[in-house]
Amino acid sequence: MKNKLLHIDMIELINRGYAEIIFEADGEYLLRDMLSKVCFHTRPDEGESKLVDMAVEGTTGLVDKHSSQHIPATITEQITNGIVLHQQRYVELFTANGFNETVECRQAVYTNKEKLSVSGLYRPDGKPMPNGLVIRKLDALDIQEAAPMYPGFDNPDYIVDRIEAGAVYGAFLCDNTADNADNTLAGIIGIHEEGSIGMLYVKPQYRHQKLATALETYAFNRALENGWIPYGQIIVGNEASMKLQERMGLHFSKSSVYWMTNNNITVHT
Repeated sequence: MKNKLLHIDMIELINRGYAEIIFEADGEYLLRDMLSKVCFHTRPDEGESKLVDMAVEGTTGLVDKHSSQHIPATITEQITNGIVLHQQRYVELFTANGFNETVECRQAVYTNKEKLSVSGLYRPDGKPMPNGLVIRKLDALDIQEAAPMYPGFDNPDYIVDRIEAGAVYGAFLCDNTADNADNTLAGIIGIHEEGSIGMLYVKPQYRHQKLATALETYAFNRALENGWIPYGQIIVGNEASMKLQERMGLHFSKSSVYWMTNNNITVHT
């Protein structure tokens, strides 16, 4: 809580009741999301990781030259779906224990408790805007069209699972002369298993029409309705996304978080 923006993912995990403590010692925490199985590590002070202390204390026989960077298997075997590190200095430690850094992100957090205005973006009653825009939850009938709109992710089952969980929303451009029937899926956004908002994608031909802003507003407001703090993780270097979050009024963590994976698991953002 002393660095709330940086730790918003861990704080929200606790607030939502899905946090499981895997390890805790001297201000160092390793949590696991009971739903997604993603783990989260932090030691905010400048101390060395107690994971290493535990490994060294439990060592029998000769200690090899790499023992100072050894994390016990009782810990690493529980990190089955990736881990988010909140201090860059621990990337080397986890790399030495068989993990790979996949992406560096900044936390982006909507800190207000009031919903964002939907004026000029979409109608909360689900009826079309003058331009035909409707935003709604996707369902099984939308999977075939929506799944390819999550580019760069090599596990197609993931977005299908999120759609089936009711956690992905679509922006449809409708023909107002055709009984308000859904027409074209122009973009999507979703809530990841561990609670962050992401998966934002708008088809190129529909960009620069405020659809991304409308989708983010919709997702943030849905999160607020559930009593959650809306947040996302922006890959460092994605300037377009950073500018969008700035326009939305989000606040950014001063330092980064680092997704690391083991066993060739792919991170989702």
